Amino acid sequence: PFNTLAAGGELRAEAPLGFQFVALPSRECDVQLEELPYSLLGINYPGYVWPQEGLVCLVDRGDSRKATVALRDSREMRAGLDYLLILTVYNPSTVFDSAPTVWRISSYNAAGLSLDESRISSFTIDPVMNLWAYTNPDPENPGQEVQNGGARLPSFTLQMRFPTTLGSGD
Repeated sequence: PFNTLAAGGELRAEAPLGFQFVALPSRECDVQLEELPYSLLGINYPGYVWPQEGLVCLVDRGDSRKATVALRDSREMRAGLDYLLILTVYNPSTVFDSAPTVWRISSYNAAGLSLDESRISSFTIDPVMNLWAYTNPDPENPGQEVQNGGARLPSFTLQMRFPTTLGSGD
């Protein structure tokens, strides 16, 4: 973050169209937050992992594309450091746009005042494959599959059928 986020503050995440944050019927969602290791004035610091009881994640009642993570731990998120935030989502069932998706993460202090906002570009969502299948028969017993790691696979086949033609660079 550009601004320090003290305990009691919130992170708000907004997923692109079609995505949904995974939540229990109570709207509670899984979250992980980690301050990544860093070095300051030649001293290495190990970072920090927020304990589960130090975070409260809730999906918005009216919009499952939005989730709020409340910081209940006494540890603040310090300006200028790197953090890893992990939230679980369901992918869209339909492709809405061929452009890369954009995720929004915002921070708010305990009084609800906006501190920071970041927009994160992600991967393009492609239509689901029409076919994805493999066969891996054991040449000595065709009714069984080869299951030994590192073994040669003389009869392995992989079948994929895409809904659109593959182009150069795909």
